[in-house]
Amino acid sequence: MKKLFCVLPFGLTLVLLMGMFSFAVEAPTYGQLLFDLGIISGANGDLNEGGEIKREEMVVILNRLSAEYKNFQNYVAPKQPSFIDVPLTHWAYRDIEFALSNGLTSGVGNGKFGLGHKINYNQASLFLIRSLGHDTSDVRYDAASASIMNNYGLGFMKHLDGEETLTRGAVFELLAKTLNMRVASSEVRKVEALAYPIEKIEAFTGNLYAAKQYAKPIVVDTSKWSKNDMTFRSSDVQTIDVSKLNEWDAKAYEDMKKINNEMNRVIRTYLNTDAKYTKITLEDFKSASNVKRYYYETVGMYRYEGEEALYFYKSGLDISFGEDNQLNFLISSSEGFADSEAIIYEVRQYEPRNGLMPYVLLFSEYDQYKGYLTIVVNSNGDILESIGDSEFGKGFYSY
Repeated sequence: MKKLFCVLPFGLTLVLLMGMFSFAVEAPTYGQLLFDLGIISGANGDLNEGGEIKREEMVVILNRLSAEYKNFQNYVAPKQPSFIDVPLTHWAYRDIEFALSNGLTSGVGNGKFGLGHKINYNQASLFLIRSLGHDTSDVRYDAASASIMNNYGLGFMKHLDGEETLTRGAVFELLAKTLNMRVASSEVRKVEALAYPIEKIEAFTGNLYAAKQYAKPIVVDTSKWSKNDMTFRSSDVQTIDVSKLNEWDAKAYEDMKKINNEMNRVIRTYLNTDAKYTKITLEDFKSASNVKRYYYETVGMYRYEGEEALYFYKSGLDISFGEDNQLNFLISSSEGFADSEAIIYEVRQYEPRNGLMPYVLLFSEYDQYKGYLTIVVNSNGDILESIGDSEFGKGFYSY
């Protein structure tokens, strides 16, 4: 699995109010991942990700996503064209006829396929969610992209109008996400259902999270945050105009405000300015607690470069203690998977409050980024609640 260099905070119900990633290497594009998988080829290897994609190119992709594609090699196209605008000599003639025979396309009406027509966001969303076996008969075409994003999570972090024409790179992004989603009424991901070689599937999913994003993570100012004088930051979630958010983002924003309030409460209760602590070893902390490994749901917030609008993103986070002073992170979502690690450089045991023992674990990643985990345990060593904060986000967990 390709390793991403990122630091992530702690919490079972964890909201990342900032971005999540810092890339140390040149990330692949979605097109490159699909090319390596073998689902697209481009023209002589040129993926032209900034160019437009046409209906005939989309049909080629849909065929390769179809369970019937195994029959494509032996398929004999009719000698009489089914669409008046697609001649026998057209390079996509066989693909278009194959798609028609399998119900993947019906044309645009009046006997035409729509050769050369551009693909917009609504069309791409409908095509791809159907490829997973979902029924879209009740989805309004003019609201398809928003509906599919809200109901299935397939879409862009950045909100685009459904009628907006997509570039090839944007379609590749949707396609890559589709491949990593489960087929309807199944636990099998689409990329697995297509029976690609296991090594190609692992390479695809392992690198998917690293693919270039259009969004830039929102990060906080840590210029005054030093190892010797730790400042526990609990700034309020900035005021956001909820009327400009869609239903999904508005809910995520409300979750963020609740999380932020809980974080402030934990800080006031256990980490106020009068709180005293003793430095202990990580082994002492492990001996006194049962904290070993947990899985958390996360929501990230992003801003696109040059824009004021905010966007939200869901994923899951698994955090565990490795050897020595190592923290291990595993992130998963429809975007793919990524893993990372950080080093705990200091452990603080604060004074008990109401029979509960608070600990603070300070960590850094390759001496670049700093963060902390505050973990409150009971007399049995069981975790009751926790907050986490770093350059990349903050979160709260309550048992």
